[in-house]
Amino acid sequence: ALAYSVLLIGLPGTSLDEATAARLDAGAAGLVLLGHNVESTFQLRSLTGEAACAAARPLLVAVDQELGPVARLRGLVTPLPDTAAAMAMSPLEIELTAQLLGREMLALGVHVDLAPVIDVVAGPNPVLAGRHLGADPDVVGELGAAFLRGLQQEGVVAVPKHFPGHGGSTTDPHSQVTRIDASFQQLVETDFPPFEAAIAAGARAVMVGHPIYEAID
Repeated sequence: ALAYSVLLIGLPGTSLDEATAARLDAGAAGLVLLGHNVESTFQLRSLTGEAACAAARPLLVAVDQELGPVARLRGLVTPLPDTAAAMAMSPLEIELTAQLLGREMLALGVHVDLAPVIDVVAGPNPVLAGRHLGADPDVVGELGAAFLRGLQQEGVVAVPKHFPGHGGSTTDPHSQVTRIDASFQQLVETDFPPFEAAIAAGARAVMVGHPIYEAID
């Protein structure tokens, strides 16, 4: 039960299967939904409702709903702007956009958004293309914090990612070992500031990236 309480578990399909229901009953407190778990508004409401009923404790349901191409709730909520459009918006506009998203997420039974992406990206990046808010740490931090505030004002937990920042990735860390050779000082000056801004704005969780950082690992 203690192990389950700190895991976001997945499930194989679009409805609650017996194995996942048993894990929820055994103490799992978090469920993460990917693209293959989301089909329609009615289906998702049914799934999250069944999962909540099966769980022995209050359940958190998480998805990745980012600015850009990674959007598990595509077609079920008001579309978010892409990152190019978001970079032209004011922080207030971003915050109001995220408020609307938060209300729509809660109506679907989803409580955690694995977003915003606040990696600082200056060059080509195979995994963050179309997902990041540019190369200026101050801009990334300001817009990311606005997105976070909007979600959390509506009761959705925002999870800024991917600490300590893998804007310097030249390979995809999902599929191969990725090493980032930035100095610790570079990380402090470039990659940390957006996360500092997110924490100052009230972040309740942070997603850790999985490249190997030569300066700290």
